[in-house]
Amino acid sequence: MTHLESRPFSDTGSESSAELDDELVREFKTLDDFLTTLDDNLDAAEKFDAACRFFRFKYRHSIVDFKHNPPKPMSKAELSDYLKQYAAENERMAAVAEFRAPFMDALVMHGVQSGPALLAKGSRWFVETDFPPYGKGAAFGSAILGRTLDHVTRQVLREVIDKLGIKGDYKRIMLDAGIPDYNTLYRKGHKWFLSLDFPPVGKGKALANQVLDHGHKPISSAILLDLVNKVGLPYIAEETIAEFRSILERNGIQNRETLFKKGSVWFKLHAFEPYGDGNGFARFILGHSVGNVTHKVLEEICHVLQLD
Repeated sequence: MTHLESRPFSDTGSESSAELDDELVREFKTLDDFLTTLDDNLDAAEKFDAACRFFRFKYRHSIVDFKHNPPKPMSKAELSDYLKQYAAENERMAAVAEFRAPFMDALVMHGVQSGPALLAKGSRWFVETDFPPYGKGAAFGSAILGRTLDHVTRQVLREVIDKLGIKGDYKRIMLDAGIPDYNTLYRKGHKWFLSLDFPPVGKGKALANQVLDHGHKPISSAILLDLVNKVGLPYIAEETIAEFRSILERNGIQNRETLFKKGSVWFKLHAFEPYGDGNGFARFILGHSVGNVTHKVLEEICHVLQLD
């Protein structure tokens, strides 16, 4: 009888988790050691449990993709290949973490914990700043990128960010500033966007420059749409759809049928607080100028607001 047959790898065993942990760490030094004990008579659930335990104790974390996407029933050979691939990826990630740790420590000393924060500081700040034990920014950047840097530009900073894996979540930055979609930007307007703070980036123009790298182009509706697309926000979010539908319902429109029964003439003359008359309301729903509300505009509204 093998070790795995006599001692199931589950948290509900008779021995404490700590005792099992120590035993696994002691007995299975490598993945191959573990695989040689894996009996083909174990069912899929037992193999799954054993694999999770091995990685949890050897690499100090559980296998997330196993937990959320349990593999199909596997033979010993299939499971061996699967686990070896995961082990290789884990080792690659560990090597990346080991590489970046001292460089991140040097950046964090200056309050820089992400790519957006580094770009906000700028290349001039980077060049003039001392990063012990590497020296000034050019020497520091050279150590990170593995080549001698004569000049540090914004593009070099982006290379540093890529190398350290600290690009930052611009989508989260925009969500935290109250922007769930393009529609919100369109309704609020360019001036509102430019006045907003987007920590750690700065104001709206700085955010657009970082994400799009478009230099000093003026902020337009097209730029805002590019920005939203680049960070992965929707054209119109579910919460915005719900807000518009609520306004329609307060004005007697529950679905497509009641909207067309009211008609385009009624719609364009009606006041939809706080957006004004129907022409203005339609523009805010659709995110573009509509002129006068027509049958076609009502069709667009039904499509955008998912009115059946």
